[in-house]
Amino acid sequence: TISSVELIYNGTAHSATSTLTVDNNYTLASTIDIPITAVPSAEWFWQLHFDGGFVTNTSANTQPVGPINLSIFGQGIGGLPYINFTFQNETTAEEVVSATFSSTWSYFLGTGAINKTLSFVNASENFNYSFQFHPQNRSIQAGLSVDYINGESQQRTFNPALLTLTNITSFQTLLLLPTSDGVFQQFVTVKNNGDPVDNVDFVINRSIAGVPTEVASGITDSSGFATVFLNPDFTYQAVFSKTGFATNSFTFIPSNQLRTITMGGGEITAIGNGTTIASNTSYTILPANTSLANATNFIFSFNVTSSQTITLISMNITNASGFQVGFQSDTSATIISQTINTGENRTFIGTFNFATANESITVTKVWNIGQQFVGDYSIFRQFSLYTTYG
Repeated sequence: TISSVELIYNGTAHSATSTLTVDNNYTLASTIDIPITAVPSAEWFWQLHFDGGFVTNTSANTQPVGPINLSIFGQGIGGLPYINFTFQNETTAEEVVSATFSSTWSYFLGTGAINKTLSFVNASENFNYSFQFHPQNRSIQAGLSVDYINGESQQRTFNPALLTLTNITSFQTLLLLPTSDGVFQQFVTVKNNGDPVDNVDFVINRSIAGVPTEVASGITDSSGFATVFLNPDFTYQAVFSKTGFATNSFTFIPSNQLRTITMGGGEITAIGNGTTIASNTSYTILPANTSLANATNFIFSFNVTSSQTITLISMNITNASGFQVGFQSDTSATIISQTINTGENRTFIGTFNFATANESITVTKVWNIGQQFVGDYSIFRQFSLYTTYG
């Protein structure tokens, strides 16, 4: 009786199964990813283990193995175009434009444990780029990251979820925005306690002619930050997601202010009455800088965007001695603001609170005040938030 079986393919042992069908006949099966080193042929056989410790091998067989190849159309082994990229301005006229193209691919036929890579860069502006695959009768899975830009626009990144490509050509339009028409929208992804969440996937969409269209996509950096160049005249939808956290989806109008994205789930800490703060919540605190000039009027504001109903929003500004220099609250609005003069103070401390029917979160921000405006020279100084729960 066969106790176990292995497939020996190209010199490597792989797990396999044996199924007794009738009498002493067995069906042997193993599913593997063909290694790249198997080209142009690979030897394979079964190794059978019997009760009692006896081991034997079947006769060896030779399997021809052809290469797979993804390349820019017209080069390489050849094949049919699997995907075509074109470029369009994200403006009212929606002009077709040209762009440079810098791409990194990882593609495969099986599970992805074995894959091939392609790096294609074109520094001159073209109106389209097509990629072909060989053999042209197989579908492939492909991971892709593309940076693209032209002389009139800011660079954008297309970093989609895993693509399935076939010999029926896919068409992908990548949107660009002229430099004069946009602003740099900054995002930071944080946990409920304010700690940054890194490597969060995000997709920014906009409705064009009634169709949701991807404008940009990517991954937040090690500090949770991402920057996308967007048009402040339009409303966008953002989706931020990471395994272990609830997906955060919201609509927004771009500005040059940092947007904080709270990622629910993951390492959630109990707050207030024992519930947890929900996802789909972001907030913006102004001034965005952490250094302010003295004897100067500044607009202090707190803006909360949430899928939940906000029942209270408040802003309390004090100086280093605890003296209150400003206070605003509202039970129906989601944005509050007040103009405050920094005077001769050296520090302002802002305590910002928003609440739903079941829970609340408090955020504290500190501003340093000097005789000469210091400003902020790094994205890390622009965002100095410490979160406490109440």
